[in-house]
Amino acid sequence: MRTRQSFVFRPNQLNPDGRPSSLLTAEEEQEDEHWGRHALPKGTYGGRSVGGKKPNDETQYDQIEAIDFTIHDTVEESLLARMMIAEDPKAWCSRVTSRRIQLWVMYILIGAFVSCFIGLILYICGLIEKARVDATKDVLKTGDIWGAWWTWTGSSLILCLIAVCCVLIEPAAASSGIPGLIAYLNGVMPKGGQSPITGKPTYFTSWETMVAKTVGMICSVPSGIAIGPEGPIIHISALIAHWVSLLTQELEMKLNIQFTSRKSEERDFLATGAACGICTAFRAPLAGVMFVVEEASSFFTTAHLEYTFLACLVAYWTTWVFLASAEGESTVKFKQTTGDFCTYHDMFDYVFFIAIGIIGGCMGVSVACCLLPCCIYVVLLQKHNRMLCNRFAVRKY
Repeated sequence: MRTRQSFVFRPNQLNPDGRPSSLLTAEEEQEDEHWGRHALPKGTYGGRSVGGKKPNDETQYDQIEAIDFTIHDTVEESLLARMMIAEDPKAWCSRVTSRRIQLWVMYILIGAFVSCFIGLILYICGLIEKARVDATKDVLKTGDIWGAWWTWTGSSLILCLIAVCCVLIEPAAASSGIPGLIAYLNGVMPKGGQSPITGKPTYFTSWETMVAKTVGMICSVPSGIAIGPEGPIIHISALIAHWVSLLTQELEMKLNIQFTSRKSEERDFLATGAACGICTAFRAPLAGVMFVVEEASSFFTTAHLEYTFLACLVAYWTTWVFLASAEGESTVKFKQTTGDFCTYHDMFDYVFFIAIGIIGGCMGVSVACCLLPCCIYVVLLQKHNRMLCNRFAVRKY
């Protein structure tokens, strides 16, 4: 008696025998190395290696650790979900609402702490740079050109040596930190390396790395070498958010407030911290949010988008209140006055900004409501066509 084989449909692929490879048997499907649409030949490498080529160092390639940010369907998660939706007669609100309030408070604290810390670092960098310039000018006024050269070059060399020592002690603090942050947010644990001075391993998210990166940035940016503070700011801000969240949880546990973040939420805290760092450096809340959404993180929910935008707004206004207002600066980072009527401090202008935002939001919602039925129709049509292709392929072969 002839048995019927089960097939899996894969379009636009042919085997050497003329049979479409889209009709793979169940046994062939199990032997497949890749679960995407197109199968990879045996022995090839994909994902982390470019072009599917064999890595130069297979041992180091195999040591790369992945971070599991998914929420597994386990008994513990099911019990937690039931506990969260269960009503507590002694509480003034549900557990779900209480957790959301705690998350809002957490993100507000992240925005405020990142803004203050990064603003303080930039202020110190400005003081060091101003001190170097003033010292060089004072020596030049005496007519000692070589002394002025030694003052400028020597101070730059000393600052660079301090930054190099920070990297030697904590190799995880090297470079900008953006590639490592992107890797971490996308599920790969970046390697910090082993310190040649202490001989201990270093980690990308440790507080030692944050301190070394901060000191190295304070010394290297005003030293005069061709680097900027933007990259280190992103890494430092992400670590600030990470440790602020951990310290806040410790404080809540001491206050008998039960709140424990998940792996996915810890990743979201780092992403939000990076966005707040960009917002503080450039005073642009939307730029920070869009950087994390488009460049850094591949896993981004609508709720996290709201949290991040709130944290960036808190970081922006904190920077303006405690730093820009104290120094008499504007809320605009990059500006060019082109006329007598070009102002940046008039609060009346914000009324028009708010009106433009409301009008733009209403227009966006209107367009989304008009396009939503069309999108649903296209999805249903594609699903119907796929079902027809499956039936045709099975009947033909």
